[in-house]
Amino acid sequence: MYLRQANKTARQSQELIAEGLFRLMDRKPFSQIRITELCQEAGVGRKTFYRNFQTKEDVVEFRLDQMQQEYLAEMTPCPWEGRLRQHFTYVQQRMKVFLTLYDQGFYGRIHRKFGEVAPAFLPVGRKDQVEWEYRSQFLIEGLEALERVWVERNFQESLDQVVEMARKLTETLV
Repeated sequence: MYLRQANKTARQSQELIAEGLFRLMDRKPFSQIRITELCQEAGVGRKTFYRNFQTKEDVVEFRLDQMQQEYLAEMTPCPWEGRLRQHFTYVQQRMKVFLTLYDQGFYGRIHRKFGEVAPAFLPVGRKDQVEWEYRSQFLIEGLEALERVWVERNFQESLDQVVEMARKLTETLV
């Protein structure tokens, strides 16, 4: 668990630590990164780290929470194809972060974090609420699978190609 800081200096420290962790994860496995090494990379003391985080996993959670808030801020009401474009544009613009998180085995955490806000992304439910629950879960899981393949393929397909695939795959569900 990390502390949600109101103090500007503390928030800056959290940001420095998160940036340092992601730089280190680009060079070595997460499991081999030590707190002392992370503090050196971030340019902060161990006390500063422990005032803000308990573990390095908390730093990942901090970054995912930031990404979740950015995602919600960037999603605007529009027709379904526009929502698909917004979603995949968000992922593409953060390609490096997504690749790092996937490479380090954090797919499950990404899935969970964005699954929390996915209902806000989906079209409004239908009259048959039970069917819509199943349908919306199917949509969420399917879009996350499409995203995962795109990331794992190192964004080889264009944004337009991925959006078109998603549109075709979901057109009868929305």
